[in-house]
Amino acid sequence: MSNEGGRVQIDFTEQRKHYRVYFVGDGEFTCTIKSEQMAEDVKADVLDLSLGGVHIALIGHHSFEVGDVVKMNCCLFQETSPTAEWIELEIRWAFLSEEFRHIHLGCQFRHLSDGMHEYFAQLIEMKSRRCNQFLKEKIA
Repeated sequence: MSNEGGRVQIDFTEQRKHYRVYFVGDGEFTCTIKSEQMAEDVKADVLDLSLGGVHIALIGHHSFEVGDVVKMNCCLFQETSPTAEWIELEIRWAFLSEEFRHIHLGCQFRHLSDGMHEYFAQLIEMKSRRCNQFLKEKIA
C-alpha cells in the first residue's frame, strides 16, 4: 500500500508462489493423515490445494504446532487416486474450530515425487477449468 499525493493505492496482486484451487469439503477431496500426535490415522477433507501445499480439515481435537510434520496418503478426488504414497507435510498454521469440532491445518509439501506432482498439477488444472466453466454459465 502506498500514499502518492494524498491518494491511497492498494496492490491486490496475488502474492502466493503457486496457483490454488478450492474444494467444498464434505468428501469432495479426501485424504488420510497420520502423525506422532495421533493414535491412529484419520480421514481429512482437503479444502484447498496448490503445488506448494494443502489446507486440510480433520475432525477431532488433536494437538499440532507450527513446524510439526504430518504425512498424507490415500488422496481421493472423484474416483481418481494416485498410487498409495505417503507425502510429508510441514504445518505452517493451525486453527481449532471448537464450534464444528474441526482442526484446520495449512501445510507445505516437504517433497513431492514426480508422480504426485503430476497428479496434483492435473487435478488443479481440471478443477480450475470446471470453476471457470461454471462461472461462464452463471454469467451468461
